Amino acid sequence: MIHLRALLRGLESLGYSGEAAFATARIDLGRVTHDESWVTLEELDALTCAAMRLCADPAFGIRWAEKSSALQFDVPALLLTSACTLRDGFRELLRIQSILGDRNELSLSEHAREAELRFEPFAVSEDCARIRSDLFVTGFHNLFMLMGADSEQIHGVSLKHARPSYGFEYELKFGERVQFAQGATSVRFARELLDRPFHTPNPSLYRLLKQHAQDLHARAIAGDSLQSRIKQLMRSTYPVVLSAREAAAAIGLSDRSLRRRLASDRSTYSQLLQESRLDLVIELMRDRDRPLKQIAAEVGFADLAAFGRAFKRWTGRTPSEYQAAIDA
Repeated sequence: MIHLRALLRGLESLGYSGEAAFATARIDLGRVTHDESWVTLEELDALTCAAMRLCADPAFGIRWAEKSSALQFDVPALLLTSACTLRDGFRELLRIQSILGDRNELSLSEHAREAELRFEPFAVSEDCARIRSDLFVTGFHNLFMLMGADSEQIHGVSLKHARPSYGFEYELKFGERVQFAQGATSVRFARELLDRPFHTPNPSLYRLLKQHAQDLHARAIAGDSLQSRIKQLMRSTYPVVLSAREAAAAIGLSDRSLRRRLASDRSTYSQLLQESRLDLVIELMRDRDRPLKQIAAEVGFADLAAFGRAFKRWTGRTPSEYQAAIDA
């Protein structure tokens, strides 16, 4: 929701009502008040593109960064700007990226005299990737300028997308240091900037925000992985067995995205369903006063025969044989 709220504030800072963009993307505006709920990548993409169309400006990402405060990104931005140095801020920001999405958008590398901040945008479409990349590059350039960096300390800007119609705006800002159609989107800058103190660091606020961000991070990764989140969801709904589409919607993904991400982990929804059911069955079997028929019903089987066939397929033994082995 941090991303949706930031987009809403960005539109408002440009003089537009976010209500129209949310309506076009078919997203309930009221959802932005739910701090720890999630949206799908497709929803974020649709809303970002709807905002660009509402503004009728292909350079919406640049305008968004120029007119909005970095603080629109809630706790992560406050944490970064209240740190004593950029290095401190980046260290915590990179550590708690799980509160911003289920993968990392940012990565930082250091070389002899140069540091590079890379960005892999949350996006499905090329337009959304371009908008978010423009926002990233312009936003961090503005941050460096607020720190008192001079233009020579920004060594280069690389953008993955091809030069857009408004490419001259980048060229006016960065000259020959900007390159389009590169392998990655990144900002390269003098490494010394990492250890330059902010003009107005706030150690007390930083400590409070750091603890709050760590708490949010801990809750975000409690499931550790998408597979764990899915299994926890399954257990919470038994004896009702969710379809892949229903499970995806419950955790803020499309059915296609869920299947694609599970495939990338060499897993499938049916495999997780089997593992989840078997884990719960074995747990319930430890209670010998619980009849097998009841266990079968508790994990969503219509009858004991279907449960028995499934259990033997999973373990190579019948439920009774498995229970006897437990008792042995």
